[in-house]
Amino acid sequence: MKVLVTGASRGIGYEISKELLESNHNVVMHCNQNKKALEGLQKKHANKSHIVTADLSNLKEIKELINSTINKFDFPVHDTGYWLICNATDGEQKTFNKILNFKTTLLSYKLNTDYIEDTLVDLKACLDSDKYPSSGQDCDNCRWYN
Repeated sequence: MKVLVTGASRGIGYEISKELLESNHNVVMHCNQNKKALEGLQKKHANKSHIVTADLSNLKEIKELINSTINKFDFPVHDTGYWLICNATDGEQKTFNKILNFKTTLLSYKLNTDYIEDTLVDLKACLDSDKYPSSGQDCDNCRWYN
C-alpha cells in the first residue's frame, strides 16, 4: 500500500514512516523543511520511499502537495461521508431488564469543497490580523461571551 505521512521528519510521523517502510509499504514522507532528517530512511528504502516538502500553513503549497500526490495512492478518496445516528428509545419496554433499544439512522453527505479555499484564505487573514473579528449572532463563541 502507498501511504502519505505528514510531519514525517520527526517524532511520531518519523516512527510511523519507519514502521510502514519496514513493513514493506510505499511511503510518501512529507516534511516542511527538514528533508535531511528523512534522507537516511529514503536511502535505506530507496525503492519504497519518496520525500515531499510543503509548508502546510501555505495554501499554495498545500494545493501543490495534493496535486502531486492525490492520484498516487492505492486507496480511493471519496467525496461522500456517512454519519450513523443512534437515539435511545423506550419503545414498548416497560422495565429496563438490562436492555437498551436504539433507533439508528444512516445519513450520507456528498462533500462540496467549493467553499474551502476561500474559507482558508479568510481564516489565515483573520489569524494574521492584529484586530479581533467582530462578534455576531451567528458566532457560537460570541453567544457564550455575551
